[in-house]
Amino acid sequence: KRINAMLQPRRHSLLRNSRIMPLPNLVRQKLSPAQQAYLWQIFRYAISGLALTSMMSAIYLAIVNATPIVPAVAVTLSTLLTAIVGYFVHGNFSFRGHGDRENGGKRFLRFLITTGIGYVLNVGFVIAITDILHLPTWVPTIAFCTVTPIVAFLLCRKWVFG
Repeated sequence: KRINAMLQPRRHSLLRNSRIMPLPNLVRQKLSPAQQAYLWQIFRYAISGLALTSMMSAIYLAIVNATPIVPAVAVTLSTLLTAIVGYFVHGNFSFRGHGDRENGGKRFLRFLITTGIGYVLNVGFVIAITDILHLPTWVPTIAFCTVTPIVAFLLCRKWVFG
């Protein structure tokens, strides 16, 4: 049994449930189990979203700083690359155990539409900030890391994985 336990892949229980880091008693008393699950989902989304947004921003900055590609095209490329990773990360981690998993094609299409909405927001930020306001190319990453993730979380939770 001990050898079998050592061979099993370990999952960090902080991210799986609240046993290692339980919610404070006051919060647990005030929140229903569904509300507690929602809170942990936000936490998982924040972790994965931070990683994905950092990845997207790093790709964007690498492209605009190392190539002659214009910022609007750079945000397109970085969004496409990050979307591929994001679908699997959010489906298997952020929104794990949430909603109906029966129709994968419909869910993937909705994820692509949600990604498209995030893309339009990000391109809008790039155009407004770099082309219209003539601010440095790094400034749009502030909006990439704040506004877009909030919109994407709400759409993913209610529409894509809900």
